[in-house]
Amino acid sequence: MSESDTFTIDIERALKFEERCERELPQLDARLARTIQEREPEFLELGNSLQEYSMQASHLAEETESLAGLTSAEAMESFRTELHQELDKMTELWSKAASDQNVQELTTIHNTVETLTKTIDEYRRVVRALSMLGISTRIESARLGAEGRGFTTLADDVEKLAKRIVEYSGQIMEKVDDLSSMVTTALEQTGEMRARQAASSRTIENNIRTNLDALVKMADKSGEVSRNLEPLSRQIASSIGEAVASVQFHDITRQQVEHVEESLQEIRDLLHENEHGRRDDPDALRDLVGFIGDVCGLQHSQLVNASDSFYKAVESLKSHLGSIAGNVFQLESNASGITASETGGTTLDAIEAGLGDVMDAMKEFADQGEAIGAIMVQVADTVTEMTHFLEDIEEVGSEIELISLNASVKAAHTGDKGKALGVLASSIQQLSQEAGSLTESVTDILGRIGEASTNLKSNAEAFMDTSQVSEMITRIEQILAGLRRIDEEVDSLFETIRRQGADLGASIESLNNSMTFHEDVCAELSKGADVLAELRDEATTIVPHDEDESRPERLDKMLARYTMEAERLIHQQALKKESCGPEGGGESECSEDVDDWGDVELF
Repeated sequence: MSESDTFTIDIERALKFEERCERELPQLDARLARTIQEREPEFLELGNSLQEYSMQASHLAEETESLAGLTSAEAMESFRTELHQELDKMTELWSKAASDQNVQELTTIHNTVETLTKTIDEYRRVVRALSMLGISTRIESARLGAEGRGFTTLADDVEKLAKRIVEYSGQIMEKVDDLSSMVTTALEQTGEMRARQAASSRTIENNIRTNLDALVKMADKSGEVSRNLEPLSRQIASSIGEAVASVQFHDITRQQVEHVEESLQEIRDLLHENEHGRRDDPDALRDLVGFIGDVCGLQHSQLVNASDSFYKAVESLKSHLGSIAGNVFQLESNASGITASETGGTTLDAIEAGLGDVMDAMKEFADQGEAIGAIMVQVADTVTEMTHFLEDIEEVGSEIELISLNASVKAAHTGDKGKALGVLASSIQQLSQEAGSLTESVTDILGRIGEASTNLKSNAEAFMDTSQVSEMITRIEQILAGLRRIDEEVDSLFETIRRQGADLGASIESLNNSMTFHEDVCAELSKGADVLAELRDEATTIVPHDEDESRPERLDKMLARYTMEAERLIHQQALKKESCGPEGGGESECSEDVDDWGDVELF
């Protein structure tokens, strides 16, 4: 200081201040070093935990993506369409076996058999008439004496042929009874099939199809939930990734504190240099005290900012983690909203049970169809046998007609005496023609029975094709197995998402609640800042700023040494705040709240 200056430093006071600095600064330096170093494991654990949560969240996102694929509308609609198609085929198949057409055919056969019975009864009338004519012929032959002997043989032949008609028609009647019994049995079995068909149709419509539609609706709900889960899980993974990236605030704070330590070490080094020579050099003593005041003041600002920024950063992280935990619990809650029945479990069980009943009924239909087919084969064989008997009757009728023609010729040769026998012969011929007409009628009736039985046999054989039933049942079982597999995978994924979501949310929440280290760190930094503030204030009272000529140059050098932009901003803000004191500039220069560092981008 030049001789013209009026300021004189209080050397004793300045030396005591140096002693205080030499005593307190090492303690402060050690405290600051411990503040960060002792918390290093906690920071590492925090980083590891966030990395683990990030991996869990990514896995959770993959699970929800898989879930969305399994519950897609396209996947479920494919199964639904295929199963409906198989049910339609099934219904069509047994409808053919127990159709109205079959009942109509059987009823036709049954009614035709009744008509056949009445027609066969007409043979009895013909036979009785032939017998009467035979007796009359025998009487007339006896009356004529020797001229009528040939007619006795005619009577014998007619009676024999009549007995043959009785025999053949009786055999036909036996077959008619068999036909009637067969048709009655077939009608009863067809009725049972129709009743089972109706029950199975109700099962399909009211149980299987309804539950299948319900299953699709439940799958739609599961799909909607899974589609909502997917973006939420992606958001969670992204948010945790951002949280991992934000943990760099620890490094920023550590660097700030290390720079403060470096500045304090510089003060300590200066104090140790030529510590005994400063008593004789007031200017050097004044510069040293002023330098210590500036350094302590600026490092006080750095520590205050480091403490505030660190606290805000950790609180921001805690808030962010709290939101993430909330989203995770929301995801877990949404996944828990889907119960087993809503993924299709019990509904699929009902479908399988219903289909089991229907498939058992189909097997019974096949057995019944086989039995009806066998009956129709018997009907056809019986009709064939009856046709043979009709051929015999037809042959008898031809013989009777031939005999009657011979009798008519012989009666004509007898002249007027043979007129009566001629009339009898004509009557016998007429009866033979009636028998022929009856035979044609019976043949026609048997033809209709044979045609109906052929149709029934064809329908029965189609249903008797057990390969169709087996293939159909196999395809349905495959479809149900596919649905069951998807249902189990979906249910497993929902359970996995619920469990992982609950675990992840609880872990994040627990970490968040236990994260209190920043309070201890900031408390230690605040204590250090208080010590620096006291040293700064004491240095300023010893060497006021306006008496410190070297101060501007020192401050510029200190500003140039900062390696972080944040520290330079804090340096400038600290000086600006200092200039806004009682002796500083006007309101227009100091209107900014210099204690608000919220807009300063530190990390």
